[in-house]
Amino acid sequence: MKKALLCIVFLNTSVLFSQIFKNSNGEGVFFTEKAKQLSVETEFSKKTSSASLQLNSPLKSIKYYKLNSKDSIFTVQTSHSILTQLDLVNTQSITKGLVNPEVSFKLGIIKTIDSLNTSEFVKPAISWGASTKITYNNKKVLYDTINKMKSIKHPYSFSLDLNAEIYPKRVNFLAIGFVAGYKNTNNYDDLDSFQDLPLDYSDNNISSIKDSEDGKIGDFKTLNNYYIGVSAPFFPFKFKNSSNLFGKVVERVAIVPYYRNTFGDSSISNWGASFSFVDIGLRNESFSALFNSGFSIGVDWIRKQGKTSSGVFIGGKFSIDGIIKDLTKLPE
Repeated sequence: MKKALLCIVFLNTSVLFSQIFKNSNGEGVFFTEKAKQLSVETEFSKKTSSASLQLNSPLKSIKYYKLNSKDSIFTVQTSHSILTQLDLVNTQSITKGLVNPEVSFKLGIIKTIDSLNTSEFVKPAISWGASTKITYNNKKVLYDTINKMKSIKHPYSFSLDLNAEIYPKRVNFLAIGFVAGYKNTNNYDDLDSFQDLPLDYSDNNISSIKDSEDGKIGDFKTLNNYYIGVSAPFFPFKFKNSSNLFGKVVERVAIVPYYRNTFGDSSISNWGASFSFVDIGLRNESFSALFNSGFSIGVDWIRKQGKTSSGVFIGGKFSIDGIIKDLTKLPE
């Protein structure tokens, strides 16, 4: 009964992101995937609702160790896994039903760091991932102001995404993450919506359309973009005596600066930083599972089409039972 209750708590509190470290657009800046992971996520707002199912099927797992006198000390445990993910996004409140949803499927392979002893491993630990994602978009309503006609599109989008994370040898407070990829997408989100047109703009056709559905005006285009990014989560605090609760909490605080640049048909720069609290910090001096749970609050800036905007965001994933157990487990 207790195990069942804990599983319910985990699912109910893992409703935002499958990654701990993200930017304000929900894009991963440092990946923390696990080989054995079943993730169910939901998100609701007044205008949208979404659901995501992710399953990582492990292929093999390897545990590395080194000899110290007569003892064996575990240093790193890695796993390879097939990643599959199905997403469903509805562009209206769930109370209004499921109409023209956006559906996407993701398939990839990942190598994960399941457990790590940063004070003992003898060479850099590396994780990586490669995946493709295809998306069938929601209905897009467009209005041609020249021909005075409405059109409806259901565009596809495609992406190829790569990531790598490096945990340097004997630098137990820092990790470095890299992301890169290609995206075939469109400019629909950048067009002017019916609702945002100036008050003095007059078009009877648009007035009749927007009473029944949302839409946009402008030149709809397919975009071919590339992106590259870097991040560096680091844990600035270390206490000589971390046997008290305060020390165990503070050592789990991470600062994560990052930068991401998109180029090709678009030019977008995104830089910022998040302050995160995770289940196990890199300075931990034992063989432990990393980044199973965490919470982040951050601020970033996005420069797009010559304009810069800023935003504050929060997110993360939780295993409440794991955090409480570890924080309350003090040395005897």
